[in-house]
This record gives sequence, structure tokens and C-alpha cells, in this order.
Amino acid sequence: MKPKSTTTNTEPAEPRDRHGDRGLPAPAEFDFDALPDGALLTEREVASLLRVARITLASWRQQSDHPLRWLALPNGYVRYKALHLRQFLGLGRRRRRKPAPSGTPAAITAAANTEISEDAT
Repeated sequence: MKPKSTTTNTEPAEPRDRHGDRGLPAPAEFDFDALPDGALLTEREVASLLRVARITLASWRQQSDHPLRWLALPNGYVRYKALHLRQFLGLGRRRRRKPAPSGTPAAITAAANTEISEDAT
């Protein structure tokens, strides 16, 4: 029988991150160009290559018209083929930005710039 320890740990333990991996992943540590087209990449690997958060990939999967194709494996995991990622990167589409609501500072600045340019003519 082990004797019980009489000392107590008074130092607080580091707080546990209960939110998972929500941030931007570290840059990829592998050469994407060296991968064969059939290579399956995890969400974390694709997020690190594209420099987006994993939650961004999840939201893209919810959009039926998003051009990045993905595979759902029988065990429920999501994988991306290197070929599909190359095709997505080859599209070179610009990001669609949502228009700012009328009361935001960006909208006010844009409206002020429009008024200035109209006065100059």
C-alpha cells in the first residue's frame, strides 16, 4: 500500500483550453508542390497551407457553391485531395466582401469620399 502524500499542490495549474483549435494554424511544415495529386490532406494541413482557420474550412463546406472540393471518409473525418486544393488555388478568385451596414464607420467614410469627389467636379 502506498502512503498518501501529505503535501498539497498550491500552485494553480495552467488553464485548460476548452475551445479547441480555433485560431490560425502554424505555417505548413511540408512541401505542397512535392505531394502527388492523390495525397489526402487533413483539415489542419489545408488550413495551414491556405493560412485560414479550420472553422473557415468548415463554413466553406456549408456553402453548396464553394469551389474547394472535399471528401467525407466513412469514419466521419474530412480530407482534401492535393489535386482539388491545386485547382482551388488556380482559380485565383478575389474575395467577396459583404457590403458594410450603413451606420458603420467604413460606410460613413465611403459616403464622405463620394460627396467630396462629386463636389470636385
